Amino acid sequence: MSSPYMYSPPGFSPMPEIGDVEVFVKNGEIHLFHLTLPNHDKIAHAVSQDGLTWKELPDALHTGDPGSCDDDMLWTMSILRYENHYNMFYTALSKADQGQVQRIALATSEDLIHWKKYPKNPIGEADPRWYETKSIRGMVSWRDPYPVLKQDVLYLLVCARENRGPIFKRGCVGLMSYMKEGGWKFEPPLYAPRHYMDWEVPVLLKLNGRYYLFGSIIETHCCHYRIAEQFRGPYHTPLNDKILPEGNYANRVCKWEDKYLMFHWLETNPDWDKTISRYRKLAPPKELIVENNGTLSLKSFEGWCSKYTGPRASLPPKSFLKKGKSINGRWEANGDEIRYQSPHNMSTFLLEQEEENFVLDITIRIEQGVAAGVVFRADHSSDEAMFLRLSLDEDEIQLVKLVETEERGGWPSIGRTIIQSEKVPLRVGEDYKLHLIASHEYIEASVNKRVKLSTLSWVRKKGRIGISAEYGRGYFKDFHLWKI
Repeated sequence: MSSPYMYSPPGFSPMPEIGDVEVFVKNGEIHLFHLTLPNHDKIAHAVSQDGLTWKELPDALHTGDPGSCDDDMLWTMSILRYENHYNMFYTALSKADQGQVQRIALATSEDLIHWKKYPKNPIGEADPRWYETKSIRGMVSWRDPYPVLKQDVLYLLVCARENRGPIFKRGCVGLMSYMKEGGWKFEPPLYAPRHYMDWEVPVLLKLNGRYYLFGSIIETHCCHYRIAEQFRGPYHTPLNDKILPEGNYANRVCKWEDKYLMFHWLETNPDWDKTISRYRKLAPPKELIVENNGTLSLKSFEGWCSKYTGPRASLPPKSFLKKGKSINGRWEANGDEIRYQSPHNMSTFLLEQEEENFVLDITIRIEQGVAAGVVFRADHSSDEAMFLRLSLDEDEIQLVKLVETEERGGWPSIGRTIIQSEKVPLRVGEDYKLHLIASHEYIEASVNKRVKLSTLSWVRKKGRIGISAEYGRGYFKDFHLWKI
């Protein structure tokens, strides 16, 4: 059984079929609209009351009748409440173009359940004055519409490509605008970085007086963002413009209970099932935070608290050391701290009880050495285990997997793989609060209340929890564990 807090509807394929998503809040419920892969023949619909568990609803749209602009496939969509009804702007592909030309189409609804396509679809396609209209790469990009309402003007941001420049650097954010008296018109790109193949799934938010433009980049397989003081820019790149590491893609944001929640799909080559090559599901949401300097961060979703299956387990240092064993190194209780010394090797201390799905908090200080962190899903000796590692020499948080492999000749060995990593400025002698969520295949890690890792691994399904340090000294404290 996979994590109940990652969503993908069941289907014929052993691989989860979820594609790009849209999230929309109505009456306190979060509505999820998503593509289904690989057919792209419908826009599916689900609803959630807590942001983590979902109930399927009737499909919102299906491909059209032969000869219609969407008789081949349906691609990414978005929704806006406008003129007293719900408007779904979606990407339409037709068989007449062999699915190579993308256009924007419209459907409307009074209740988010029953949808009616606009009889005069499509409402827009790439304008040759500014945009590429020939199928140079096997497609004409004019997809992933995102509506923005500014006073009396409705804008649509789209994934588009400029009509000039190097072929692999034409990706831009195209722009359409609508006024009641003038209808739809086309405008020059809102943002043209001239650096990427495409700026996919654009999203524009106004937060604390600034505009934040999100996009998913094929080359990095990540979500990035830009910042501007005005709607029309210029948009500049912050120092760390990735919102999450590789594998987290196609983000959408909704405001729910006064918080901005970011949803996205998460994809990997599953290490727990070699019969499938790709595994993709809707990841649990994260809360979007604007920092004091105007940059963006993510905070772990508070809704996880509702999934705890028991009280918090808090172990003071002496109790912690009594409930486990030392694999290497010197460990001792000193007040509210578990102090360690690991002068010549890697030291590990493991609790006796095995855990599978949990949320863990702990504070770490490295006073000298290379790295320290948390061990989980470990065997009795930690030869096979997962390590959440703060690396001082690399200024990174890393999720490391140690599992038995078979080398040439049939001799077994332990293979070390960094599943995911992210830069974190680390300093000797400072406290760092780690927050770890392990729910079946889903693993999320935060440093000082900011999400840094979001990934999938389930080759180690359960095991012991512990702490580890490499070549140095320091301490751990404030250990808390919740089962989920």
